[in-house]
Amino acid sequence: MLEAVIFDMDGVIVDSEPGYYKALLRLLDEFDAYVDEEYNARYFGTTMEKLFTDTIEYLNLDTTVDYCVRRFFEIYEEVVEEEGFTPIKGALELIHSLHKEGIPTAVASSSPMDHIVRITENLGVIDCFRALVTGEDCEHSKPDPEVFLKAAGQLGINPEHCAVVEDSVNGVLAGSRAGMKVLGFSNPEYGSPAHEKAHKVVHSLEDVNVTTLKGLFN
Repeated sequence: MLEAVIFDMDGVIVDSEPGYYKALLRLLDEFDAYVDEEYNARYFGTTMEKLFTDTIEYLNLDTTVDYCVRRFFEIYEEVVEEEGFTPIKGALELIHSLHKEGIPTAVASSSPMDHIVRITENLGVIDCFRALVTGEDCEHSKPDPEVFLKAAGQLGINPEHCAVVEDSVNGVLAGSRAGMKVLGFSNPEYGSPAHEKAHKVVHSLEDVNVTTLKGLFN
């Protein structure tokens, strides 16, 4: 039965992918380099360290991972100042409804903790979550299940009784490998990710409620 719900953040709670890609392009432009959207999409759900470790090698850039991560978030701050944070439609309503029902929730994101806190505060849902877990505190990034298992541990809930809400292929795989029920969010604005490991796939979080999540366990 459903005892807790664990949310990814980027692409599930906040529509951050366009801003992330814009920041990445501005950073790479400093090196006269470029990656297309298809390349960027491969790293949805992974850490920035993983993204830049691979990208530095792929583009043969004369820089370091530490510099790229730091510079990326400096540029991303500029993008946020220009555009603000945009919640995914239906996400905030779903989080508030779970909180009202007394169902424990957590965020398990590959983003840095200060980024998780800033976004959930800005969107007015930070008090709904009993745990916030960052991939920076994990040895392995998604699709490894570590971040979800850490979240379940902080909630004190058996992973088998947790539902995961994820939009990325890596995240869906991580939730499945954690032994959790996975609701795959396939955002039509970003194509149709392969969510074969999800127990249910939806194309809008406006169509999801507490009953939907409980139904994953039937």
